[in-house]
Amino acid sequence: MGNIFEKQSDDHVSRYILKHRDVVLKRNFDLCKQNLILMKDFIEASNGKFSFVYAPKGGSACLLRLADIEDTESFSRKPATEYKVLCKPGECFGIPGTLRIGFGTPRMNSWQALRFWNWHTTKQ
Repeated sequence: MGNIFEKQSDDHVSRYILKHRDVVLKRNFDLCKQNLILMKDFIEASNGKFSFVYAPKGGSACLLRLADIEDTESFSRKPATEYKVLCKPGECFGIPGTLRIGFGTPRMNSWQALRFWNWHTTKQ
């Protein structure tokens, strides 16, 4: 059970975001747009190691297929914990060999995770 101070803090943040929603939405939209470009470039340069299951058309998440990686549950732990990149193994959705990745995080986090994935799949 929470306390009154958490509620007040949540209310304060909510009021701030609503008051400045245009700025917040533009920042988040631009961040997603930049990270999607980064993701597309990464996939294109991966020589087939990574591919979109469906290329994103909206939102801030996508499903990636990983060639030669069957246990995406183990594979997804390091990017999530070390780089704060939102990813969910395909096993959660009944689609092994895939990762659901959010690309609304700061650019540096996404870039570091992509570099890790590239390195990990290259060394195998």
